Amino acid sequence: MNYINYETAIVERFKVKLVGWTFPWLVSPSEIGTVDDIRTLRNALKTGVCKWIRLSKQELAAHVEEGG
Repeated sequence: MNYINYETAIVERFKVKLVGWTFPWLVSPSEIGTVDDIRTLRNALKTGVCKWIRLSKQELAAHVEEGG
């Protein structure tokens, strides 16, 4: 996954967005410093709180217009 260029390399290119990310900013899980933060993210992924959503054309256009 391209965390550094997430907006262009992932969102704009594939028209998907990660929602429910539990860490303050989008980084590789290897960069999340504490075990508790990793567990929180794991639990969010397991329960579906953190997931990928497909963006409609209108949602993508709004996302791009807002600057990501």
